[in-house]
Amino acid sequence: MAVVPWQAVAGERILVRVPMENLFHTPLVLRRSFLLWRFTPAAQEASSSNDKQDEVTLSSSEVQAEVMESVTVEGGQVVEVTYAITANCKGTLNILGLGTSACI
Repeated sequence: MAVVPWQAVAGERILVRVPMENLFHTPLVLRRSFLLWRFTPAAQEASSSNDKQDEVTLSSSEVQAEVMESVTVEGGQVVEVTYAITANCKGTLNILGLGTSACI
């Protein structure tokens, strides 16, 4: 996985483009997909994240991640989906992956 170091201003909306390929012959419908993240505020060691299986928090006071309600990837196709995330205070934001529920 490539690490892309960039800087943003606190409160700036960051767009992340994710290519998705469906290798199956049937459409793949992704419901309520969102970015998984970990955020460490500046001058602190404790971090918060939304990657826990037991309780997924899409947003916190520090980070707001937008949810894509539905994305359809037709069989054998590649689409690029753009997700938005905002860090509301100074710190380090790591994108860990993608969370979704899939329906075939």
